[in-house]
Amino acid sequence: MRMQQLLPTTLKKTFNQSLHRLGYYRRFELPPVDLRGLVEGPEEAYRRCGGLPFVLDVPLSNCRGMLPAAFPCIKGSGHPYIETAIQLLNGRISCYQGSPLFFYYQSFQPRDLSEVYGLELREGHPAKALPPFSFVFPWVGSPSRYSARRRSASLAAENKTHGQAVSGDAGWHSIGPVSLEKGELEFARLGHILGEIEAHGYIRSDALDGDVYGVVLIHDDDFVVTIAPGQHRIAAMAALGYKKIPVRIGAKPVSIVRRETVGSWPAVRDGVISEIEALSIFDRVFEGQQPFEKESFRNA
Repeated sequence: MRMQQLLPTTLKKTFNQSLHRLGYYRRFELPPVDLRGLVEGPEEAYRRCGGLPFVLDVPLSNCRGMLPAAFPCIKGSGHPYIETAIQLLNGRISCYQGSPLFFYYQSFQPRDLSEVYGLELREGHPAKALPPFSFVFPWVGSPSRYSARRRSASLAAENKTHGQAVSGDAGWHSIGPVSLEKGELEFARLGHILGEIEAHGYIRSDALDGDVYGVVLIHDDDFVVTIAPGQHRIAAMAALGYKKIPVRIGAKPVSIVRRETVGSWPAVRDGVISEIEALSIFDRVFEGQQPFEKESFRNA
């Protein structure tokens, strides 16, 4: 068995980061080709790189944050991290409770996967039987109870990496509910990153965690990028007035998704959702629409 398979998640991440700093990369984690200022669109970039990962300057208006919530990463969109960062900069808030992020987690608390997707489905539909944590975009993977357990484990590891032994059951940063401890952790992370970028500017690197990452969605001649990871960084930059940011697009084929390929998407192939339902999710994310009524959040 390979040594990588024997390492716990947090130790494995530290191990990989150390290798990257020394200039060593696994085949599928090669350093990205920096195409900022050289090409305009992701498809041209992908062709020029021969399928290797690359970094591209992407307008924040083309970025979608908070995964299933699909907020445009710009001021005024209602993005709870961005709104919280703006209020931090203006001195209007100093703690998690009472922040836009707090009210977002209070307002968007889906009961099952169908509500995370923003779909109105009949009882007995597979997506009605799956928990919210099972979420995965249908073009990326197929949701299941296993994917829910995997997300819970990865959240616990991520929380520990950022200094808090908060269990995965305490919540996920993209949706509510979250525990007070988890909410305060996300608020603190956002405040720290906001302060760093305000003081020193945004500095990317080729390290494993050195970029905001994204998956490109293409429809006709337009594109958007769903962000993960990098939610805190992109929110801080939006609040500070950045218009474009460097985004790393991975080497895997799923990193660029065309709408017309819906029949090949994993969740469609596995029968969890239909092509029509998958396209509805794609179109909602592409347009930057949320799976809930915004008024419920804004009036919280």
